[in-house]
Amino acid sequence: MKNFNWSRKPFAILLMVCTLPFLMAPSAPVSRNPSAHTLPSQGISKLKAEKKKTIDDLEAMSLSDNIDSDFVNLVIRYHQAVLEVSKLELEFGQNEDVKKAAQGELNEEETKVTLLKEFLNKR
Repeated sequence: MKNFNWSRKPFAILLMVCTLPFLMAPSAPVSRNPSAHTLPSQGISKLKAEKKKTIDDLEAMSLSDNIDSDFVNLVIRYHQAVLEVSKLELEFGQNEDVKKAAQGELNEEETKVTLLKEFLNKR
């Protein structure tokens, strides 16, 4: 454990929390239609790009001496990532149950981001 970079631990935990619901979601049934595989592969590419963007954004965030603001800024970025991957699920997903969950996430996360941004504006 001597070489472990502890400064990355919060980001790793945040990323796990962000992606866990999608990793645990049941997979869509396999289609025998060859054209049906095009959209999911595009969705996977976009999902990978969003994952990289989220990690890069979190790594680039500098922390201040105000834990409240730092917390809110990190959580806002987390919720923004959930919004983006939920949109990708709605666009490319094939499992209707997962798509319903993604729609629910969109509805909830937009409200959370708005409330958190209001907190920052009050400071």
